[in-house]
Amino acid sequence: DFVATGCSAGSVILWDISSRDQQQTQDSAKRILKADRERMITNDCVEISPDGSWLASGDAESMVRLWDLKDLSQPPKKWKAHDDAVTHVTFTPDGTWLVTVGWDNTLRLWKPESEDPPIIRALGSEAAGHLSKPKVMFSPDGRSMFFHHGGGSVQQWTLTESGLSESPTLFGR
Repeated sequence: DFVATGCSAGSVILWDISSRDQQQTQDSAKRILKADRERMITNDCVEISPDGSWLASGDAESMVRLWDLKDLSQPPKKWKAHDDAVTHVTFTPDGTWLVTVGWDNTLRLWKPESEDPPIIRALGSEAAGHLSKPKVMFSPDGRSMFFHHGGGSVQQWTLTESGLSESPTLFGR
């Protein structure tokens, strides 16, 4: 069992919480996963997939990294996900999709198990709006994705085998 946190020094700290031993020292419970350079990684930009097999992180220089938690000896997959800082990463409830949000006013959907994850769908500024506090949520059954960007509305997208529905249902303004 792991919990991951981001660090302004460009690292992701992976905390092993499987041991409930009070004698375990803090240093032995954590593993630091370094990015190739120092890039700010916030806690909004770190997430472990629901099945515990992947760890995704996004950074201030538009990069996404994807670690295989079953084999941490391997370097992470990495790719330029946005044209500006990545502000949020999350997985769908079934772990099929990785969703990233960036300061470039796009929300993007990726297939994490691909060797070189292709972008499945990019929602431009008309969909993403002002991204100061983006929030991506999913319905309990995992079939709908809700996106709130602080602009007074929520968009509902239907998740399909190939990505997202063509157009969202809008709630609010």
